[in-house]
Amino acid sequence: MTMKNSEIHNGLDKREMRDFISISFAKNFDSETSLEKPKTPYDKENPIVWSIKDKENEIELHKKHLQLLKEKQALIEIMKMHGWREFDVSDETIKDLSYKLHLNFVGTEEEHESLLESIEN
Repeated sequence: MTMKNSEIHNGLDKREMRDFISISFAKNFDSETSLEKPKTPYDKENPIVWSIKDKENEIELHKKHLQLLKEKQALIEIMKMHGWREFDVSDETIKDLSYKLHLNFVGTEEEHESLLESIEN
């Protein structure tokens, strides 16, 4: 295993777009896993005000999550337009970027197989 994860699209047509999609998925995952509802200290003097604020915080959390899902949907649509899919190459590459996940390979089945062959050799 000698290929860096950031190099998986090198030499391919539209490399920058593939990198962008893969990095965007990784960033989306990082954002999604760090989502938290803001906490509002309970106000026993004014429980209804606290309850309203708590529900507003919950709505904001759902809005952020919805936005991340829409971004993911857009990335999937872009991949479909190019006939690409995502392939997990985490076992075959060295993680060299700061995201929580390895970058996935974005391309066709044939390109993925070619990548795996080039890594093996």
